[in-house]
Amino acid sequence: MQYQKIGHTDIEISRIILGCGSFGGTGSAPEFFGQGENEEQSHEILDAAVR
Repeated sequence: MQYQKIGHTDIEISRIILGCGSFGGTGSAPEFFGQGENEEQSHEILDAAVR
């Protein structure tokens, strides 16, 4: 698995995370991820990431 540093910190996260916690529908986990992204928005984000 590939990891990426966040900004100018020593914190590393896996690239696969890509903010995927907010995927799954509006309001799917608001206590952690706000309102979330709907399916169409999720696909647009993933498509842009793999270009």
